[in-house]
Amino acid sequence: MASTLDPQKEGICTSLPTDPGAILDAHVHVMPDPIGAVLNKTSGNLALAGEGYASARDRIRSAIGPVHGLIHKVYAGLRHFPVGVRMGVEEFGALAPVPSLLIESTAGDLLSSMECNRIAMSILIAHPPVTSNERVLELSEEHLGRLIPAVNYGRDSGLSEDEAVSEFRKAIDRREGALLLKIHAASDGENAESARYRALLDVASEYSIPVILHTGCIHAHLIHRSPALGDASKFKSWFADWPRLPFILAHMNMHEPGVALDLAQEFENIHVDTSWQPAEVIIEAVRRIGSERIFFGSDWPLLGGNQSVALERLAEARASGCISDEDITRIQGGNLLALLRKSFSQAAESVRAHWNRDGA
Repeated sequence: MASTLDPQKEGICTSLPTDPGAILDAHVHVMPDPIGAVLNKTSGNLALAGEGYASARDRIRSAIGPVHGLIHKVYAGLRHFPVGVRMGVEEFGALAPVPSLLIESTAGDLLSSMECNRIAMSILIAHPPVTSNERVLELSEEHLGRLIPAVNYGRDSGLSEDEAVSEFRKAIDRREGALLLKIHAASDGENAESARYRALLDVASEYSIPVILHTGCIHAHLIHRSPALGDASKFKSWFADWPRLPFILAHMNMHEPGVALDLAQEFENIHVDTSWQPAEVIIEAVRRIGSERIFFGSDWPLLGGNQSVALERLAEARASGCISDEDITRIQGGNLLALLRKSFSQAAESVRAHWNRDGA
């Protein structure tokens, strides 16, 4: 079997940034653009309509940009409210990101945000059915060196357990191992004993594919089937059962980061990302587990301006004097870059070994 990548685009491992100070975002998404799609279908002048629509979106983004920081501060402050109040706000606020997503959520918007924030590379995460695995794989191939795919074969992928495993193996071959696996148990409504998840983790372990695990209880049943499954501690058995498999606890368990940090202190295969966490939590994370297993992450584009806000929080942490410039360099990209180089190299060797065996 051979890679399905265009020969001119091979060498995925060598397309990783070489600058040790490069900024890498460990957690981004893209969404469809329904308004743009309608305009393209109905306008008699597609180019003119596209220009006007893009210009309008740019103006609106510029106008509401200053508000993004405030919105993110309010959301971060929810953790200090009683659980019952927080649950109510999250339940009724599930649709709050929609207006922002209408003006900032496409692949083009992501690349523009990365350019503005000097972000060299981002991990682009699939979330079927909204953003399919195929879409994420295609975008990563179109923008080699800028986007790395994280595939998601959860409940909403529409695949059975066997089909999910088969598709995951195909994606690994297609990318020569240069990808990650995303698991979102709260969205899927499947717990740590899920046969689907455990089969996928076995494959990830076989190829040394890092696993991004959604963590953090967001009490919004409109978007999450089982919000309680966002609790990172419910997956403690995984970290012990697959001790050599890198797990990235996305969002650092959101409103309860102490849970993620407790697990990271216990298990050396756990990493955390900074998305949704204020500067004081980033500082505490460095104090408790060191800076080597912390990744910069933004969860772009939810709420708007995520990459700018997340970088501002890193700057606040640096300005506090509690963490060093070296810590910041590691967090903003060096740590993730080191993990990807190691994992992709090991995965590529495993893929080629499989090809050799299959061809023998």
